[in-house]
Amino acid sequence: MEILALLEQTTRIDTSGAGAAVGLGIGLLIVYIVVIVAALVLFIWGLIDCLRYPDQAWDAVGQQKIVWILVIVLVGCLGPLLYFFIPRPKLKAWKESGGGGYPPAGGGYPPAGGGYPPQPPYPQQPYQQ
Repeated sequence: MEILALLEQTTRIDTSGAGAAVGLGIGLLIVYIVVIVAALVLFIWGLIDCLRYPDQAWDAVGQQKIVWILVIVLVGCLGPLLYFFIPRPKLKAWKESGGGGYPPAGGGYPPAGGGYPPQPPYPQQPYQQ
């Protein structure tokens, strides 16, 4: 009898804390998914932002575009963060200073000094055959 009682005690599973463990697991899973999605968004945003600046902007600020693309792709979550704090402020300043090759905000196209070909002279008199 003692052996049966001992077997009964050892095969009984205590499930009193199972609900808390499942809740903690689901909570950690949600946090993990949020972190992964945030890292993916940061990666895509950093890569697109890096690619949208022309090569002349990168030359003007003294950085290499291909190097920063590799940093963003290969370093993981730290790569886009480094990009946003090191070259991006310089690139934004270059663009805001008018180095972007766009017409100034106050003026329109064509820029001062022309841009369109000159108009041909029109005859002063009506066209006659």
